Amino acid sequence: MTEARPSDPRLGLNPTLVATAALGLALALGGGWLYDWRTAVSIAIGTAVAAANLVALGRLVHSYLSSSGSRTPWGIVALVKTSVLFAIVVGLVVFRIVEVLPFMVGFGAMPMGIAFGQFRPGRPARGAS
Repeated sequence: MTEARPSDPRLGLNPTLVATAALGLALALGGGWLYDWRTAVSIAIGTAVAAANLVALGRLVHSYLSSSGSRTPWGIVALVKTSVLFAIVVGLVVFRIVEVLPFMVGFGAMPMGIAFGQFRPGRPARGAS
C-alpha cells in the first residue's frame, strides 16, 4: 500500500471527490426513481464529467503552485483543458447522448461536492504534531 506524501495533490482532493461521487450517485438514483433511466444516465454522465474536471483542475493547480520559473505553459494547459471540457459537453449534447438539464444537474454535483467535502477534515501530514 502506498502512502500519500504531503506534496501529493490527492491529499486534499479525496474528500471532495468522494462527496461529489456520492452526491452524483444520489442525484442519479433520485432522477431514475422520479423520471426515467435516461435521466439517471444523463445525471451520472454529468457527474463523471464533473469529477474528471475536478481531478484535472486539482492536478493543474497543484502543478502550477509547485513549479518554479515560467508559468506561461500552465495557462496554455488550462486553456486546452477548458477547450476539451467544452468539446466533450458539446459532443454529448449535439449527438443526443445526454439530456441537457439532467446532465447539468449531474455536473452540479461538483460545486456541492466541493462544499460538502470541506466538512470532513483532512489527515495531518506525517510527522506533524
